Amino acid sequence: MQEESGKITAKEYLEQVKVKEAVIKNLERDRTNLVAMMYSMGGAGSGERVQSSKDPDKLGTLYGKIDEKERKIADEIDKLIDFRLKVSGEINEIEDERYVELLHKRYIEHESWDAISIDMQYNTKYVMKLHGCALQEFQSKFNDMLESY
Repeated sequence: MQEESGKITAKEYLEQVKVKEAVIKNLERDRTNLVAMMYSMGGAGSGERVQSSKDPDKLGTLYGKIDEKERKIADEIDKLIDFRLKVSGEINEIEDERYVELLHKRYIEHESWDAISIDMQYNTKYVMKLHGCALQEFQSKFNDMLESY
């Protein structure tokens, strides 16, 4: 949720990496479904076929949609790569190395709290408290950018 002032929070901003990855996965599912439709339409069945469609080139139209979807996927992947690099660079600008490690593991690598706790050798409750402090630090350091995002 965005704060009432309209600016995005540090957590919301960092979570955009995962959101952008989900968009790509959904586009890939759509492409897979279109390809499956194309293959299911491609076989000639036995018996007479009645032309009932207004589109005489269903396969061509479907192929065009698949191509369009693939271009969209490639575009979104490019955007994701750029955004991940930007976010990773911003995280690396934070001075406390614990915050850098924690934010990177959580928002770039999408590790669970338990995995982060084990890696950092802290208990989960402490990692979550540290996470709150790391988000405050990120918010403070990038407040102007977050206000205009």
